[in-house]
Amino acid sequence: MLWLRPIFIPIGKLIGGFLLLVFIMGLIKLFTFPNNIGWTRTIGIGVTSFIVFMLTEYYDNILLKLNPTGNSLFLGK
Repeated sequence: MLWLRPIFIPIGKLIGGFLLLVFIMGLIKLFTFPNNIGWTRTIGIGVTSFIVFMLTEYYDNILLKLNPTGNSLFLGK
């Protein structure tokens, strides 16, 4: 999982940012042209964006928790 770190974090932040942008655009569309169908999709995109953001932020903590005992692990930013 350590070798995936330089790949996962930038791609995860890019995907999370894109989903946040889609969420904001969906909210603007729903407040401009209200309908009952689009709310679930818009809220789902917002929740997915938050989950991806949290995974990229706490990826280092997950790596440290999975680190075998007796090994030292240094994660630089």
